Amino acid sequence: MEQASRFHPYQAFVLRCWAERDGDEKPVWRFSLEPVAGGKRLGFSDLKTLVSFLERQTGKEGME
Repeated sequence: MEQASRFHPYQAFVLRCWAERDGDEKPVWRFSLEPVAGGKRLGFSDLKTLVSFLERQTGKEGME
């Protein structure tokens, strides 16, 4: 889904957030990031997955 093999000191994304209804009609939040410089839009089914991606991109994964 994403590449985190090279460190980039500056990254800019457009973040989109929206709610969809699940089978019980409860809202479920979805997220997408699109690089401002162009590239493939990335979709995330929950906030935890989005934050995990951002941690890998910034080198913060596993620092807690």
